[in-house]
Amino acid sequence: MNQAQQDEVRSKLGVNIRRRREELGLSQEQLANRAEMGAAHLGNIERGSSRNNPTLKTLHKIASALETTLEKLFENTGGNPKDFDTEEKEPAWMKGSR
Repeated sequence: MNQAQQDEVRSKLGVNIRRRREELGLSQEQLANRAEMGAAHLGNIERGSSRNNPTLKTLHKIASALETTLEKLFENTGGNPKDFDTEEKEPAWMKGSR
């Protein structure tokens, strides 16, 4: 997957996270607290920041806090949570993009 495709997946993933958060009536800070992460980090993920490749562990925490699944978060993104390397906890398509 090239850089433009990676950026598109990150962006769409962020939109899905934000949409679900808003459906639940949560602020970024409330979701960050539920997911045990910093609000700034969550904001970067929601914006699809290329400086911030979320790990599988982080995405699991977000999905759990949003009462959904990773598969739902990845819907219509062109990415797949099954592409994650279980040891590095980062999707194979994101390796080296930092």
